[in-house]
Amino acid sequence: MKKISVFIASVILMCLASSSFSQHITTTTQGFSGSIYHTGGNLGIGTTSPLYKLDVRGGVSIQGKNPISSVNGFYNALQFKGLTHAAIVYNPGESNELMFGFNSNGSFYWGTGQKNTRNPNSYVMYLTSTEGNLGIRGKLTAAEVNIKVGGWADYVFKPTYRLLSIPELEQYISKHQRLPEVPSEEEVAEKGVSVGEMNVILLKKVEELTLYVIELQKQINELKQNKTIE
Repeated sequence: MKKISVFIASVILMCLASSSFSQHITTTTQGFSGSIYHTGGNLGIGTTSPLYKLDVRGGVSIQGKNPISSVNGFYNALQFKGLTHAAIVYNPGESNELMFGFNSNGSFYWGTGQKNTRNPNSYVMYLTSTEGNLGIRGKLTAAEVNIKVGGWADYVFKPTYRLLSIPELEQYISKHQRLPEVPSEEEVAEKGVSVGEMNVILLKKVEELTLYVIELQKQINELKQNKTIE
């Protein structure tokens, strides 16, 4: 860490000493050696013609951290400051441009650039504070999804559970055009479906249906028995 600090300090001093003319310095500072080019207010490492304030041609390795830590004490190795939004961009301005963006409103975005030929200027994955934690525009492919829910529907099989009678169920369906507790078509169109909650509801309906079938079988057996007696 000390070596890196000394190296960065030497770069800054070189920049301050020469802000208006080209300069090429070969440095060897406490184990670091290489060529640094300073021209037109731009600093180049590995290039004689830097196009940006810092233009690095080659790999970048960061060891150490900035003074202010992040969430849960995570080390802050790279930071953006003073902007309402910023992004890490892959191949900017090219047909395969991709980005990972940050916004001061607390949102994150993964998306494509304006000139992306497949899906221009669109974000396909996002984290927001208004639409939920994680959003995906399009399909999600996964080998397995584990959804944690607050409870399960096995209480249907407890003796204290009150199962609607068939006439009550028929009356409800006739009035609402759906099963009890199942969201309506309008609700689903407006709010979508909670997968975990919907799975619990569907399981509950299957278990209720199982109880109806058991009761129906009892009635069939009773009818058969009465017929045999006659």
